[in-house]
Amino acid sequence: MADELIPTVIADDVHIVYRVYGADTGRGSATAALNRIVKRRPSVGVREVHAVKGVSFTA
Repeated sequence: MADELIPTVIADDVHIVYRVYGADTGRGSATAALNRIVKRRPSVGVREVHAVKGVSFTA
């Protein structure tokens, strides 16, 4: 019997995106906050940071 190594972790095309909520946008009004919740759109001060793009590995 040959000594075959069996991978314990397999990751294929991994993407990790963080949403950063900026502090420079101010508080805004309660009406504006309600509109953002209802419309399900991100607020103006939100920035997406792509930490990992399409990484694949086997360990």
